[in-house]
Amino acid sequence: MRKAVQYTGAALIAAVLMTGCGNGGDSKGDKEDAGKPSAAPSTATARPGSGRGHLDGVYGAHGDDGAIGLSVYQGKAFVYANNGRRVCTGTVAEDAKPMTLALTCADGNKERSAGTVEQAEGTTLVVSWGGGKKDTFTRTADAAPLPSPKKLGG
Repeated sequence: MRKAVQYTGAALIAAVLMTGCGNGGDSKGDKEDAGKPSAAPSTATARPGSGRGHLDGVYGAHGDDGAIGLSVYQGKAFVYANNGRRVCTGTVAEDAKPMTLALTCADGNKERSAGTVEQAEGTTLVVSWGGGKKDTFTRTADAAPLPSPKKLGG
């Protein structure tokens, strides 16, 4: 199972790194937009949208421990942290106010096991973790079904 999880984690990290976490804008556009006021960020409790599946997608971030990938699909979540060496799986409570993530990491680490969604707007997702970390994710791909642990050899 460990090899299958490592390959899956590596694939997600590669997808995150290949799509990048930037806004894709050119420097001229960035300068023009710099003076424009922006809307106040929404919080997870004031989320627009259709309810279930609001967070579904693949997200990437960079933390002090390297690349972080988050994949959410129909109430389930996978997090790959520590450059793919840490794999955590669990659930997302999108109906909770605020939305929360409850994950279990294969190595027993708890830094990213309990998360609270602080912001979910556009392509940005901000999660504060019970372990003291805070990650700002950028959506890099649309939602896709996550493999079950049984399919990963467990």
